[in-house]
Amino acid sequence: MTRFVSSRAIAFLLVLLCHTAALADQITWRLLFTGSGGETQGTGQFTYDPDTSVCIPNNPIGCDPPFPGSDEILDGFFVSTLLQSISVDLGGFDWGSGTARDLAGLAWWGTDTFTPGIVFGGRFGPDPQLGRWLFWDDEFTQFEILQMTGFQRKSPTGWEGDWSAEVRNPDTQEALFSSSGRFAATLVPEPASFCLLLLAGTGCLRFRRIRPRAT
Repeated sequence: MTRFVSSRAIAFLLVLLCHTAALADQITWRLLFTGSGGETQGTGQFTYDPDTSVCIPNNPIGCDPPFPGSDEILDGFFVSTLLQSISVDLGGFDWGSGTARDLAGLAWWGTDTFTPGIVFGGRFGPDPQLGRWLFWDDEFTQFEILQMTGFQRKSPTGWEGDWSAEVRNPDTQEALFSSSGRFAATLVPEPASFCLLLLAGTGCLRFRRIRPRAT
């Protein structure tokens, strides 16, 4: 009887954990940066909220409706993968302190229908670019650049592409870091998925303990 109650208690706690996890809609991807020889040069991660849709304009009024009350927009598109945070440790430099504002513009991740991209605030208005990410290091804000291009979706949970980075001393222009290679982005399983597996395991455990009593 004690074992039976214990299994039920565990299942109850797991249900609470799953409910809490379900409330967190943030999606996380891990990044791995490798050099030309396949050696690891850096790691990172980024997050976004898939339930938040944001309009990306192609011109200064691209997200405006063509007339009052209209549900359409003049010249733009909506993304539900706008980055909330991004951080990369590459070449001994922290490319991003955890917020998506460390990017050179607003960036979004890819889906089945469009590739990752970034929109810059240019002199003549927004300048969205597909298939490119660009952001700065925290310390040398005008003398470094990390660029990610060539995004290719290999599976629902994996992307690959090319990267290049360069950091220069702002006073001497000496190259402090310069490299390039390939990157891989891997989806981090959602907490709710782990909860479901644990609940299934608890159910199997309970079944095995009760079944001998029925015979």
